[in-house]
Amino acid sequence: MVTGSLDMLLTEHRGKAAVSLLKNPKINAGTLLIEAIYTIDAVAPKYLQADRFLPTTVIRHLLDANGKNISQAISHEGLSQQCHKMDKPLSRKIVGSQKPLLDKLLKGR
Repeated sequence: MVTGSLDMLLTEHRGKAAVSLLKNPKINAGTLLIEAIYTIDAVAPKYLQADRFLPTTVIRHLLDANGKNISQAISHEGLSQQCHKMDKPLSRKIVGSQKPLLDKLLKGR
């Protein structure tokens, strides 16, 4: 069961993504941050009561452009309050221009 869970964690690519504009005077304009929130659930038949022994776990990472995890310094709530919506064309343009860096950060290299 453990190796199956690890395999699912490493190979599953489902999720949602959003691009936001962060307005914070302490962070330089144009700084790229990636917030990744992972929910880990035990997948097992109900009669095993796996959730009793392996409860759902949430893991949060906030990566800067160097791949450093700064989630301890900036809370999810604090970050959410400072983010503003962007229109889709601009979001796509930003993601396209940052694609090599995003690929590198998301692959963990």
